[in-house]
Amino acid sequence: PELVVAQHQERFFPQARLVPNIIPTEDSLYAPLGEKESTPLNIFFSPTLGFSAWGVPKGLERFATKGSPEVKRLLKRLNARYSDLNVLLCSNMPRKECLEEKQKSHIVIDDLVTGGFHLVGLEGLSQGLPVLGYLDARSNRVLSELTGASALPWVNIRLEEVEPVLEALIFNADLRAELGKDARDWMVRYYNEKDLVKHYVDAYEDLLENPELLSVSRFDVDNPQIYWSFKSSYDIFYLARAGVSGPSCNTLCRLRAYETDEITQNRVISTYDLAHSGNSFAKWLYTNRFKRIDPNVDFFHPDRARYLMAKYSFALPYIQGKHVLELGCGVGYGAAYLKEQGAASVTAVDNDMLAIAYAEENYARDGVSFAESDAQRIELPRASQDVVIAYDLLECVDCDGTLLERCRQLLKPGGVLLVSVCDLWHEKMENYWLRKYTAQSLLNLLHDKFSRIEMFRCFSSLSAFDEVSFSQPAIIPLNSFTCSLKRGESLLALCTLCE
Repeated sequence: PELVVAQHQERFFPQARLVPNIIPTEDSLYAPLGEKESTPLNIFFSPTLGFSAWGVPKGLERFATKGSPEVKRLLKRLNARYSDLNVLLCSNMPRKECLEEKQKSHIVIDDLVTGGFHLVGLEGLSQGLPVLGYLDARSNRVLSELTGASALPWVNIRLEEVEPVLEALIFNADLRAELGKDARDWMVRYYNEKDLVKHYVDAYEDLLENPELLSVSRFDVDNPQIYWSFKSSYDIFYLARAGVSGPSCNTLCRLRAYETDEITQNRVISTYDLAHSGNSFAKWLYTNRFKRIDPNVDFFHPDRARYLMAKYSFALPYIQGKHVLELGCGVGYGAAYLKEQGAASVTAVDNDMLAIAYAEENYARDGVSFAESDAQRIELPRASQDVVIAYDLLECVDCDGTLLERCRQLLKPGGVLLVSVCDLWHEKMENYWLRKYTAQSLLNLLHDKFSRIEMFRCFSSLSAFDEVSFSQPAIIPLNSFTCSLKRGESLLALCTLCE
């Protein structure tokens, strides 16, 4: 004989008797806290595992995720828009502390991904809080049959649609109060321990008096229609939301079977995975691939990746043991590389909130700090930086002279500025430029701020110079200020501030 809690676990134990996952609703920690300060508004989220909504490792069921990375990014976006918002993340915390944190919150997020629900949701409901979670039809049916309730108190919403719902709750305190009151009333009426314990009493009485009742399967797993109705259909719905089911999957399977080279296969498959991923950052990176580039992601051409990293490798002799500021850091790969290769510290700045969020998630390192800021107005002490790097930024800012003057102010005497411009890898990249430079116009602009300037020409494997092609990226001294750049080339300048 088996017992199983009436949550997602029941789908895997057809022979087991359903019982509730009881919580002590009358305990003070599980009761409403009473009057709370309206600001800051606390949103509580408690992920156990860090898997993406659509990135559960093989061998684990989809119920192993709550979409932690996606929810955290969502909360980060909301936090950036609403200064009075406070996110309470509870992970690997003692249970009592976790309950106390939840009790202080105004909104609770449970599982927005899998269709199941967890103790965190039940606890939030008992504490009189609006709880957001996605309960699929199976969860609704099982919980309704167990409690006798015709309606459930969750704000039933999926991850894909939750952002505007959260915003509505943030702005409407009366709505939050009504939803919380309804949640508490429902728990007291339908999910109180005095009534729910009877399920356990009945199970043990049947074990003693009618044991045959505990060996009856609740559903026939060998019947395809029944198995579809309680499990496989929901698994397919989940995959459909992730964008990885249907004919397109067959296309990828055929691609893997073709006699194509491994690099081409990986790039095409990786591009598809990013474009159709449930990972919002992956979609964002794919959509912005001509502006935001991560050379460590397969769908970017490997020659492109080597070309970008060559510029950072060029900086290595100047950053050893130095404090480095990178302006226009993008997704952060360069900042992480500079720190790993010997910089004392790296402060990396970009005005794109999502680029910084991507950087913090993928390239966080000790000694590297990412900040969302306008490069022209960054607030740092004068003469505080040994090295400033501004790759592919000058052509994108409103006033290039203002940016260079700010760089000069931030550098210590003897400090170094590295800039590159006019990366002509793809014509679509020019859509983000406000201006173009020739070698001479760049030199003239820099001479207004710096007395010592060395100019270089950057070549990729797509380039040819004096009829010589490059198998690897190359950065060589500029020998002509009248040269015209070709695809796969750019200009780089090394500027030193006199002591």
